[in-house]
Amino acid sequence: MLTLSGDDLILNPLRYEREILLIIAHEAVHLWNGYLFPNKGDSPTWLYEGSAEYLSYQLLLSLGMISKDYHDYFYKSDIEKCSSVLETEALGSIDNTPSVFAAYACGHVIFDVLSVKFDKDDKYKLLKELFTHSAGGYSFNSLYKLLKQNDSTASLGVKLDKILSSKIESHENFKSLLSTKSSG
Repeated sequence: MLTLSGDDLILNPLRYEREILLIIAHEAVHLWNGYLFPNKGDSPTWLYEGSAEYLSYQLLLSLGMISKDYHDYFYKSDIEKCSSVLETEALGSIDNTPSVFAAYACGHVIFDVLSVKFDKDDKYKLLKELFTHSAGGYSFNSLYKLLKQNDSTASLGVKLDKILSSKIESHENFKSLLSTKSSG
């Protein structure tokens, strides 16, 4: 049982209801995901937390438990959080730092863009493929391999690699990755 109290809960019950739904959905994805595809221990935070964040938002949106406006508001917020951190850090270097929570936002946005680009007709195909070919847990290498095998995402692997590894180029490559979502 979850009990909340305080003025914020009384004044903003809908906000807290949605936040609780998102937390429960996120953790449920971890339970499912962790059971079938456990973290190997060397996978970066953005990969597991980002995929859980992406799937939890998609789940709640598809079930009608959050509105598209609500989703879009938090998606834009995640873009801003990620962009802010990547102005000074590479995504691959934020684990075990105070910026680690940006990994959730960055992973959410990255999985959203990659999923749309991987197959515009089936936004879950990338994750289906990743999970299907990742017995024992998925990793950045298994994701990178899938991206390279798909004509629509082959070039995005290079951008993703720079987002992860280049403190100097991470922000520009993140913006470039975002721009690919709206282009053909």
